[in-house]
Amino acid sequence: MDASAGDARQAVLELTEGRGADAVIVTVGVPAVISSAFGMVARNGTVNLFAGTHPKGAIELNPDVPHYDQVAITGSHDFIPNDFATAVRLVQFGIVDVEPLISHRFPLASIVEAFETTRDQLGLKSIIVADK
Repeated sequence: MDASAGDARQAVLELTEGRGADAVIVTVGVPAVISSAFGMVARNGTVNLFAGTHPKGAIELNPDVPHYDQVAITGSHDFIPNDFATAVRLVQFGIVDVEPLISHRFPLASIVEAFETTRDQLGLKSIIVADK
């Protein structure tokens, strides 16, 4: 476990008086991040995997965690059209600020570089800025 995962685990344990979180939702498809979730979840808690790994990855899981700690492991995928429409409205009306999520901006002429940046996981979110 790297330092940031250890820091996150410590923060969760401090916030929960040592119990761990009732639910941990993993939104990053990185095996090390998925593994770290099991150090943050409470007994009888749930770890939800909301991201696939790309490229495909594997994690080691101590079978005692789901068995003795009764941790449930679930997965979630996709959305319904209404979820997407709601998200667009939240951004449109400034209720949710997405600016901090944008790590790269590319002109249309650099679209190949934009896709390569995303493929190589070099940033959080890239956007293409169309020429006016």
